[in-house]
Amino acid sequence: MRFGILRLTMIKRLPRSRVGPDPSLRRSPIARFLLCFALLFGVLIAPWPGWNQIYGAYFRALNGAVFARENASRILRIEAAHHVRPPIDTVITMANPNRVGANGRMSARILWLDARSVGWVPTALILALTIASLVSWKRRAWAILWGWLLVQIFILVSVGCYIWNESAAIGLVTITPFWKPVAHGLEETLVTQLGASFVVPALIWLVVTFRSKDLHELPGLGRVEPTERPPREGRKNASASRLGSQPSDSTGGGGKTRSLSPPR
Repeated sequence: MRFGILRLTMIKRLPRSRVGPDPSLRRSPIARFLLCFALLFGVLIAPWPGWNQIYGAYFRALNGAVFARENASRILRIEAAHHVRPPIDTVITMANPNRVGANGRMSARILWLDARSVGWVPTALILALTIASLVSWKRRAWAILWGWLLVQIFILVSVGCYIWNESAAIGLVTITPFWKPVAHGLEETLVTQLGASFVVPALIWLVVTFRSKDLHELPGLGRVEPTERPPREGRKNASASRLGSQPSDSTGGGGKTRSLSPPR
């Protein structure tokens, strides 16, 4: 009977197992940030019906307001691309009125762009990173504003480098031999490849969202407070106690030490 009672008591004291994710993951700020970022970026980058057309119109309007020209020295148009294979949706037409061939046609060059890769991917990335950041909503709001503006500047710089490098072929600009590899490298990095569309927004996010004091709040990077040193007398007493010395009874007159004999 006692064995049965003891057994029941031990069974009742066993902890109940919980089915679900590791609680440490729910408490980890880094895991929470990564989860929120993945969900937000996935939603923003998903091919929603009609969104590519909406953003493509904005992309062409933004770059057209900065680069489109039509005068006696150059013709540059940024328009929607029709009857082309996706994902190309933007066409840039450049012509040099001062360079006319024997057939009466101006020297022209046609450039193709994917507005989603060049423009929307970095924009969606900066939005997802900033919204998922573990900072106050007030700071997030300012970071979204400045991050979005800086990413738009980055998009304009990317398209501008593309136009600059390709304009030399029809005489709209003159690029010296020193700058030719630089212009070609910028076009390759900013437009042809997608690495810059991820790296530059990430750097912008770090600059506009975080402060230097935020580093001390990261796990494992907390500020270490200096410990106060004990006074000199306290250090002597601590050293004496570590060495196992016993306090002695000293007389004040001759400086001699008088030991006490144990009682019999």
